[in-house]
Amino acid sequence: MKKAIDFKFLQLNERKLSEQWMFWLSISIPLALSITLSIPLWLQTKINISPEGYDNFLRIFKLPIGVLSLSIPLVAIVAHIHRTIQTAEQIQTTRRKNAADSFFSHHKFMIEALGKVPTNDIALSNSPVEYKIGDPYQLYDNFFTHSSYENGINTSFLVKATSSIEREINKIEEYLIKSRDNEGNKIEKIYSLREISDSIRTIERNLTIAVPKFKTNNLVMDRVDGVTVLHVMDYRDEPELKERLRSLVYITKKIFQIINKPYLEPDTVCFYSNLSTPNYCFFNEVFDDVVLTKMSIFHGITVNGASKYDKHYQEYSSTLAKRKAANAV
Repeated sequence: MKKAIDFKFLQLNERKLSEQWMFWLSISIPLALSITLSIPLWLQTKINISPEGYDNFLRIFKLPIGVLSLSIPLVAIVAHIHRTIQTAEQIQTTRRKNAADSFFSHHKFMIEALGKVPTNDIALSNSPVEYKIGDPYQLYDNFFTHSSYENGINTSFLVKATSSIEREINKIEEYLIKSRDNEGNKIEKIYSLREISDSIRTIERNLTIAVPKFKTNNLVMDRVDGVTVLHVMDYRDEPELKERLRSLVYITKKIFQIINKPYLEPDTVCFYSNLSTPNYCFFNEVFDDVVLTKMSIFHGITVNGASKYDKHYQEYSSTLAKRKAANAV
């Protein structure tokens, strides 16, 4: 099988004109044709430097001279195309440089601004925790995915990232309202608390807020009509939940300000996280029945009288009864 001839060497590029094959071909081809056409004429002419001789020369060599003169427009065309290619390459180079400059400037500003968001000292499981942005570089990637010095600043993912956070905050609002209205329904409040906790952790992951794991956590259970609910969390009491939520909302606001994204905090989230009055404590019956456990953060449920959590419930009920008896003394 014959190998196909590669004519890539004939393509014009941004290198200087003297290095282009098309430039030299536009000169050499008319020159070679002109010389070829002149050879038969040379054999039939004699040197005559008189005016008649010059006139005779121009008349006889009209075709070779005309062919040779074609090199002038051909070179001009090649030079024009080459200049266009060079201009386009210069524009691309300028764009790449501007994209790189804008990316590094934007990246530096964002990293510095995110790194300056204040740290909040909160308590979880009765232990002090520094609540802060853990990795500004990863947070930048979360919001400005696919941005680079080659592509510049890419904001196509920003709306999706911020909408995800807003969706989780609205979910927290929804379950806070549900818990407020479900007064006395412990099993429903445990479920709502689980949903709120999941949303908080989802936002924390998106904002690179790292919360340490504890050797002991807090367990609450309930059993009603054959349904058993088990929930392990790192909140010792409701003030810890409020403090964590308040700090999360604060950091979220600051980040949205930095990326110039409006943030509207839902009313119930705002009031719940900032007020400690009895009418804004929605989970009293849950946190009043919390006991310590070495289990990891977890949520489970069984229905139709399944016995999966029977042992856990017996131990939980016994521990809770002993604690309440001790507190009553």
